[in-house]
Amino acid sequence: MAIDDQQPPEGEDEGLGRESHRERTIRMRAIAALANTLVGMKPPQLAAVGLPEEIAEAVVACQGFKKNARARQLRRIGGLLRAADLAPIEAGVREAQTGKGERSRREQTYEIWRTQLLTGGGAAMTAFVTAHPGADVQALRQRVRMATREPESPRGKGAARELLRMIRVLGEATLAAKLAGAASSADEPDDDAPDDDAPDDDDAVDEDDADDEPDGDPSAS
Repeated sequence: MAIDDQQPPEGEDEGLGRESHRERTIRMRAIAALANTLVGMKPPQLAAVGLPEEIAEAVVACQGFKKNARARQLRRIGGLLRAADLAPIEAGVREAQTGKGERSRREQTYEIWRTQLLTGGGAAMTAFVTAHPGADVQALRQRVRMATREPESPRGKGAARELLRMIRVLGEATLAAKLAGAASSADEPDDDAPDDDAPDDDDAVDEDDADDEPDGDPSAS
């Protein structure tokens, strides 16, 4: 009897380890939806997903197809997805769509800082400079004044963009300094750690005892 024709032993759940028709339908629809989502993503988002090379190439190719050719390519992408680990792909898509990546989170923080500097007055400036010791306070204040004086003018909008750029540069520099400091601290030796080269107390020879020891065998003289 062929392997495919074998039946599970009597009394054993026939559905054990097998996918029901309903489950398969749901999975196929989810894969089709994922394929369409990938094809509809912009290049920066698609790059952030981290697709396997073959799937990424198929998706990019599909984006240039029309009608029937596009439908055939979508089916091919579906086949590739069925053979792939979907968990990291789905996680990458969610992150790209919701903007919850690490860089996106930092960018949101910079936007918040800009809003606070534009609306929070001196207190906000003090808080920002405290968090970013290398900040040029005079340049920041100049951008804030220009952005708040004429917020809808090209000059005001340009000042707001420049303010965000300055905040971003300072934020990235501050983060880099923190990471470098953490790495430096990890490399420093622990003063409290025992010295591997130092002799143990049990192995150390007492100087007085060493002086009392004879220089040679008395019987030799």
